[in-house]
Amino acid sequence: MSIRTRLANWFGKRETPRLLLKDSTEQEQIELCSEWFALHAKPRKTTNWKLSSSDLAYKVENWSKCYTSEEYLIRAAILQGYTTKYKIGPHPYFNITLLRRGKKDVTNTGD
Repeated sequence: MSIRTRLANWFGKRETPRLLLKDSTEQEQIELCSEWFALHAKPRKTTNWKLSSSDLAYKVENWSKCYTSEEYLIRAAILQGYTTKYKIGPHPYFNITLLRRGKKDVTNTGD
């Protein structure tokens, strides 16, 4: 039984996650992260030093219910027009503002 089938069975009638740990492609991960940026964030003029790429990867994982590679999140952010800056450490920060949404809006899968 494939991992997609097992996840579909586990999630029941809810939408099966499009991003899977073992069989997702680079393009699928970048598209998923780009979708999250389009729905939940917008660029701003200054760098947001409160949210690093690892913080954003956790937010995407919570939204998609699947593992998200930080590398592909960074690529998606750059493709969406965000700029990166570094403090001490390997995780970049972006010129990003998170859109405020109610809990129902964020977790709604379109059912």
